[in-house]
Amino acid sequence: MVRTLLYYHIFDFPLSVDEVFRFAPTVWRDTAELEEAVAGLAAAGLIGGDRGFFFIGRESHVDERLADEVRARDALQRAARWSGFIARFPHVRGVAVSGTLSKGVMKEGDDLDYLVYTEPGRVWLCRLWLMGFKKVFLLNSHHRFCINYLMDEDHLEIPDRDLFTATEIAWLLPTVNRSIHDRFVEANAWIEEFFPNWRRCPNAGEPLPGGLVKKVAETCAGGVVGRWLDGWSHRVISRRNERRYRHLEIQHDVALRSEKHASKHHPRAFRERVLRRLSDEIGAFESKHGVALGGRGAATP
Repeated sequence: MVRTLLYYHIFDFPLSVDEVFRFAPTVWRDTAELEEAVAGLAAAGLIGGDRGFFFIGRESHVDERLADEVRARDALQRAARWSGFIARFPHVRGVAVSGTLSKGVMKEGDDLDYLVYTEPGRVWLCRLWLMGFKKVFLLNSHHRFCINYLMDEDHLEIPDRDLFTATEIAWLLPTVNRSIHDRFVEANAWIEEFFPNWRRCPNAGEPLPGGLVKKVAETCAGGVVGRWLDGWSHRVISRRNERRYRHLEIQHDVALRSEKHASKHHPRAFRERVLRRLSDEIGAFESKHGVALGGRGAATP
């Protein structure tokens, strides 16, 4: 439980008992059993508790979370509308909200992040459509939509099996075509090794929209023509990223995944920074309280 709270301490994000239960690395019979244990940790001074939230850090983070939840209500409505808009683009087969908003909070200046599922073999052509629209009509604004990850519906398994990736998958909020998101979760069932009490998001999402324009565009980009266009888009975007981010000291094959069936765009290497920070936080907590938490690497449960 302390390791779980330390992870969210990195983001100044207090957790409710239900959230501690869902993201605890060990099996609990129910939330009542866990709540008793959490209360004991709070009584011992190892963690803090306020207004139904538990945390490591300052009580003021509870106030911040409550304010962020209010801001997120409007943002979720905008994200739902933009998800429906994104789903009308050629080759899109489903959309899920990711990032901060998927956790039910929204801070000032946060982006609206999405995971997009595409037609098989059209990841890069789909990304080209979406990039072009954002740059031309939205002036490259990330505050309306930021497409961080695209994957085709025949290749839904994510290879990065670590705590950060498992956490982001577990929080995803399906907004369009719940059925493909359920297939995605099944393909990444390994996250239950990290969170044995976790259950799928109840949000049903909207059905996948059709439309004449989308149908015509997909027909024109079918067969040999579509494969060539997707391959060309793959080469152009990958080379652009290589030139633009070659100076960054990151794992390019992870932060900027450029595979035929998947496109990932995380040039800030947030995953690596979070996992390093978690290791430091665990070490500091152990030294301060004279306890051994284990799991400092956070690569496996």
